Amino acid sequence: MVADYIREKLKDGPEQELVVGPLVERLVSNGWKIEQIVYGKNEWKVPKTPSEASKREKGTSFDYFPVDIAVFESPETCGDYRHLLFLIECKQPNIDVGLQQLETYLIQEMQEYQISLLLLMQIYPKLKYIHYQQLSL
Repeated sequence: MVADYIREKLKDGPEQELVVGPLVERLVSNGWKIEQIVYGKNEWKVPKTPSEASKREKGTSFDYFPVDIAVFESPETCGDYRHLLFLIECKQPNIDVGLQQLETYLIQEMQEYQISLLLLMQIYPKLKYIHYQQLSL
């Protein structure tokens, strides 16, 4: 069962309850601070294009891709795309697509970083780790 302080920030739906919540809880139990993690109702938004990224920088509304979990360097830098460490996007096991979607996120959001990309798939009620790829962008 996911801790209440995590559950209260989750969106409705089984993916959030069975996957996103437990992943956030696992991050916190491994030393990450909840204040440096964006998830659930306050999901991280990756601009769809470079021009949309410019709109975000100006503080105006922009078209975006929602991301399940985003982790930042510290609570103080949480929400600043320049301090984004990694993204986690969850997919159901019957969805064969996902890598291209994540690569799009990374190109838009993390151009200067070498990152570890995790694609996690949902298998009720367990998680299945299906892909790990080191990318240099």
